[in-house]
Amino acid sequence: MPDSYRLHDFELFGHATTAAEPGGTVRRHHWQGPAAVGALRFTEYDLPGGLLTELEGSLQQTVELQLVDHQPCIGMVVQLAGHSESVMEKGRRFRVEAQQDNLLYEPSPDVRHVFQPAAGGYHAVHLRFEPTYFTSLVQDNAEWLPLYEHILPQQRPGTLFDVARPSSPQVLELLGQLRNCPYSGTLQRLYLEARFLDLFVAQQQHYLTLRVAPARRRERDLLLAVRDYLDEHYANPPGLHDLARLFGTNDFLLKKGFRELFDTTVFGYVAEKRLTEARALLTHSDAAVQDVAARVGFSNAAHFATAFKRRFGLTPQQVRRPGSPGGAGWLGLNAALTSCQL
Repeated sequence: MPDSYRLHDFELFGHATTAAEPGGTVRRHHWQGPAAVGALRFTEYDLPGGLLTELEGSLQQTVELQLVDHQPCIGMVVQLAGHSESVMEKGRRFRVEAQQDNLLYEPSPDVRHVFQPAAGGYHAVHLRFEPTYFTSLVQDNAEWLPLYEHILPQQRPGTLFDVARPSSPQVLELLGQLRNCPYSGTLQRLYLEARFLDLFVAQQQHYLTLRVAPARRRERDLLLAVRDYLDEHYANPPGLHDLARLFGTNDFLLKKGFRELFDTTVFGYVAEKRLTEARALLTHSDAAVQDVAARVGFSNAAHFATAFKRRFGLTPQQVRRPGSPGGAGWLGLNAALTSCQL
């Protein structure tokens, strides 16, 4: 799949057929894209203080959905098949793999969702809460509120977990009950509201079990600062020893804490950042392949091509958008990814 199919939310809904069930609590839509892209079915459930949307379909190509006039929300993403990314301000990406979930705070009107199928299938459930309603649900619970102290007061894009975590069987079961409501009309609305609250409580209890031994706040803030620094300097980062000294710690604690918090090494994070940024530039800009490679920190052609294909299953030229310059001349690059010495 060399390219992504991009559209805005008004295009998605404007070209979809819609059927509302009696009572107006549930709306079912069907969007048929070009034959080379596929189709999506999305079902919306109106809930108190929010909206649950189920997206399911057969996709032959990655779909990127740009939201227009997006209202601030707190969203829970449960990925059932394929994987998704939410791209927020400053290009920060939050990824959720199949059978994982995470909670995202989206305060910015500029949000893009990327739906990538697996074996032609895509299936996910998104729960969107109004921030004031979500806060009212957690603020009086002494156990739940500490989970969100790094998200709610700061009003900036973020996630509950830095890496999405496996979904619990109870949460998946309750989602199934929501999606297969046996009632209509008033009973349907009452049933959906009850299952929604059951789901919310179950999800909070699950999140608590995943945070049994969180890093101390000061250490966590330091590691998040390191991560943000690497996001800005991934093309030419300092060595591990210098990076640790820059943040007033030692390389042993940095390596240990970084792996525990982000489930990857410092080097692994930089390598992934370089490759994902390279793919985004190749897909969405006209920059030549050799310029993209140099911009993200590569200058060895063989290493870049090998790492890129291992990560995405495609060569750099195969992800070029139509009409962009080819890769002629990119084989003259010289430095290796490993020169970052992390």
